[in-house]
Amino acid sequence: MTAGAQKIFDPDPRIGFLAAAQVYSGKIAEAYPAPGSLKTDDAMAAAQRALESNNRLLFNNRLDAFVAGMFLVLVVLFVAISVREWILLLARKRLATLRESDPVWLPDYAVAEGKPLRLFSLIALAFALGKELSGEAALERAQRSAALCDCASSRHQKINLPGEERSSSPPSREQLYVETLEKRFKGINRCC
Repeated sequence: MTAGAQKIFDPDPRIGFLAAAQVYSGKIAEAYPAPGSLKTDDAMAAAQRALESNNRLLFNNRLDAFVAGMFLVLVVLFVAISVREWILLLARKRLATLRESDPVWLPDYAVAEGKPLRLFSLIALAFALGKELSGEAALERAQRSAALCDCASSRHQKINLPGEERSSSPPSREQLYVETLEKRFKGINRCC
């Protein structure tokens, strides 16, 4: 393919679907060999596969354009109806009528059951939140996992080779504290 023909088929990102259609039409034209050229079975099979692939891509692009156009029409319709309603309300051509259902209140016995424990539950929640924010909860979790197995600190694992002594001393509270602080304040913490 010459440089001039390559320039014709290069998509311009500012045109979007038109550029893609132009590229596909160029590929379809390339798929069929010129009438005078050799037509071997391999060349014809490759051209047929390329033609089917390009036709499928063209259909997918047209379907995408249709779906995007329908979505755009629905959004414009929704905004137009909303603007019309607001204009009618602000011009006082239509009354603002509210349709709310009647509230359903809790029975008195359910409200009375929750009152005595409210103060205690607030204190317990404040204590748990303070413990979590101070880092004490993370330290307790690290101690529990170190007590279960000596693999809690993944950074300081040692591989025991044959013939070496196994030293499986659990980390001290100070070591766990330092590790939890490093984990907490080093890098980005993600919940999930």
